[in-house]
Amino acid sequence: MDDIIQWLAKGKDYAEGVRILDRHTRNRALIRHFQCTTPKFAAAKLEYELRKLLKNKPVSVSKPAVTPVVKQVITKPEPQVSPKTPIPDIIAQAKSELYELFTAISIAHRKLYELGEGNSEDVMAQRRRILQDRLPLIRRYERLYLLKEKYFDTGVVPAELPRTRRHGDVQVCCQ
Repeated sequence: MDDIIQWLAKGKDYAEGVRILDRHTRNRALIRHFQCTTPKFAAAKLEYELRKLLKNKPVSVSKPAVTPVVKQVITKPEPQVSPKTPIPDIIAQAKSELYELFTAISIAHRKLYELGEGNSEDVMAQRRRILQDRLPLIRRYERLYLLKEKYFDTGVVPAELPRTRRHGDVQVCCQ
């Protein structure tokens, strides 16, 4: 156990810590984990496992002076929409239409499932009609979803959104 104490007291070389842990534990999976993981991600856990092996022995380890590491944190730009700002009506309408489109697409999928896997002329014609009716719904959903998300990312209502609005006349295909 003195080697663990010495390892904690000196520079905490990751490879040496893994070798020490290997000498003191029978857990081969844990050793393989540390051997296959980069020190950046597993150094803290390795130190934890080695301290655990000391079984609460009081360890008086003087910590060497540590120079602070400055990490650059890249954050996503904050959207300009604050939670207190009400959502514009056009965005609320777009969200409602997205719900209606999603429901219509789901109904088409259920109808395709209910048709089964048969390949008779009648079944194939029904399947073709459902797929043809479903395709414009999917295209509309994808375009509208991207425009809605653009608003939530930027806080500005996209200029294309009012022109693409169809005032909720979503057709439920194949009824």
